Amino acid sequence: MTITSTVIRLNDIRLYGHHGITEDERQVGNHFVINLAMTVNVGTGDLAHDTLEKSVNYADAYAVLKKEFMKPSATLEHLAHRILTALLHDFTLLQGAEIEIHKLNPPFCADCASASVTLCIQR
Repeated sequence: MTITSTVIRLNDIRLYGHHGITEDERQVGNHFVINLAMTVNVGTGDLAHDTLEKSVNYADAYAVLKKEFMKPSATLEHLAHRILTALLHDFTLLQGAEIEIHKLNPPFCADCASASVTLCIQR
């Protein structure tokens, strides 16, 4: 058996932030839901050891995500890029990552549960 990669996921992260094009969005803020998938190149032999040495600590990854999330952005695309760039910088074992950011109840005249952006990045 050969393991080619491992995907570590953080699902349905709920945060409140001040992201948006309009001044009102940046002042009032909004609720967001984030899904993050991080691909780690982990071999079969690495999984025989029950340590984080050959993996990514998802609590540390969450801390990086939250730190970047707390800095306001005009667009979700910019926010997603900034988060993924920081994760790749801080975790050298990451081969790639995908982030999906949902802005709940976006502020325009429509019955819309969320607006979202998905960004994928590879090392």
